[in-house]
Amino acid sequence: MDQLLRIAERSLRANIVETPEGPALRSGGHQYSALRTRDFCFAVPGLLAAGEHEVVRNHLRLLIQAVRPDGRVPRLL
Repeated sequence: MDQLLRIAERSLRANIVETPEGPALRSGGHQYSALRTRDFCFAVPGLLAAGEHEVVRNHLRLLIQAVRPDGRVPRLL
């Protein structure tokens, strides 16, 4: 089980990117390199368990700043 946790943490950390506003989580490489809201939301429990609180805090801040006037959150940042 410990090996699976290490693999999962390594996978999450491999997709943390540094933006001008701070760290955020991308969905993956190549065509999935965008900051996708749905994928980030699914990853939050794992990020918190891995101790990546700053990534969660910053990515949430980016999402809040991007809320549209009608109250909707964009799918992509």
